[in-house]
Amino acid sequence: MLADSLGKKRAEWDVLLVRDLSRFARNLEISTMRKRELRDKDYKVISVTQKYTEDNPGGLEEVINDAMNAETSNINSSKTHASLKHQAEKALHCGGIPPLGYKVDKKKKLVLHKREAKIVKEIFEMYSVGMSYQQMADSLNDRGLTTKAKKSFTKNSFNEILKQQKYIGRFVWNRRKARNKHGKINNHAEKPIEQHIIVENACPVIIDKELFDKVQMRMTENAKGQSDSKNRRHYMLGGLKLLKCGDCGRYMTGQVSKSYGKEYLLYRCPGHKAKECSTKDISINNLNEFVAKAITRQYFTEDNTAQLNGLLKGNLDSEQRRQDKNRLQSVKKRLPRS
Repeated sequence: MLADSLGKKRAEWDVLLVRDLSRFARNLEISTMRKRELRDKDYKVISVTQKYTEDNPGGLEEVINDAMNAETSNINSSKTHASLKHQAEKALHCGGIPPLGYKVDKKKKLVLHKREAKIVKEIFEMYSVGMSYQQMADSLNDRGLTTKAKKSFTKNSFNEILKQQKYIGRFVWNRRKARNKHGKINNHAEKPIEQHIIVENACPVIIDKELFDKVQMRMTENAKGQSDSKNRRHYMLGGLKLLKCGDCGRYMTGQVSKSYGKEYLLYRCPGHKAKECSTKDISINNLNEFVAKAITRQYFTEDNTAQLNGLLKGNLDSEQRRQDKNRLQSVKKRLPRS
């Protein structure tokens, strides 16, 4: 509803009707921001159970109501977390869909799902012998095997499965970081280990420890290889603090964008990624060409030809070399450090 209301095209409604504004947003900041965005587009937000006039949006009554809603939400969240923590300490399922290979019994305990457990074993074995995610997906799909949600496997289906510690009998809860202030989840971000609830020998074992450790080692090596590959990319202006966003003034950084299987190198403002400024991405190829032409016009002139030839051939006399060395050191001192 919010996505349609705040989209580029106007929605078919003029009023957003909610039962209780405490469920409208996760905190006071987001509630205020969303209501302001909706009102800027001439929508009204009306609560069935909480009455205050729309004639004075953002007034004291509304602010007090929103603050009370935020506090109620925080209290409910704390109670829910405490209840789930108590369940987790007993290795009871804490809601959601159980991992592939398990089902939940009436006592909320994870029990073996034999057909799915065979798929889990095969996934670990295929990965351990060097198959790629896409090859694994193709192999499983060709035989009509499906994910927990009864869908075909894709190359994005395996990362969480291969990291799942429940398969070696270890129940882990409270590992992932909570949603950020915009309500988004980073599935790769984890809380500190001391905040995890860990219960050993609490789940039916599907994968032996030796195979699990072998898979974790390969995943770590692959992740390092991808990181090294990214680090080998060259950004001419990266780290020099020369390229600033004209909108918010932040330094732009080298990034990789992927589209239809192709990679595009670009410079991006951090503010644009966070939707805090309007500066669009700049193609690295276009900017590199512009910088190269500017350097050519500035330095590769007829007057400098003899000196440049001398530098290339190593024919400068000792005095000229000394002067160039001093000039180079002076330039280095003035350059900003990355």
